[in-house]
Amino acid sequence: MINNFNGRAYYFRNYLPKKNYIAFRLTGTRDQQESGSNRDAVGALVYLHIGNEIMVRQVHPAGGYLSQSSQTLHFGLGERTKVDRAEIRWPRGRREFIDNPEINKLHRRTEPRP
Repeated sequence: MINNFNGRAYYFRNYLPKKNYIAFRLTGTRDQQESGSNRDAVGALVYLHIGNEIMVRQVHPAGGYLSQSSQTLHFGLGERTKVDRAEIRWPRGRREFIDNPEINKLHRRTEPRP
């Protein structure tokens, strides 16, 4: 559903065949000592390494006037059937690596403690 300001709503339906994807939902672990990242992991980067390709997405808090961006990072993989490695760069500087993450799945990750 799309709604333009002072306009009518539009419904779009995708009739294309499903393709492969991978998605990440990140949660920071800031505590009272300020050692972790913010709860919504705003600013975190996820890099996907697929052969010689690298895809990257960043968690953004906003998307435009009267809107909000999804906190889920979605990567369309098309016909690709494997991800070699995912790298998460948390806002407070920690880095996490996931070898061969499963595709066609939402990965919920919580920032690792030091």
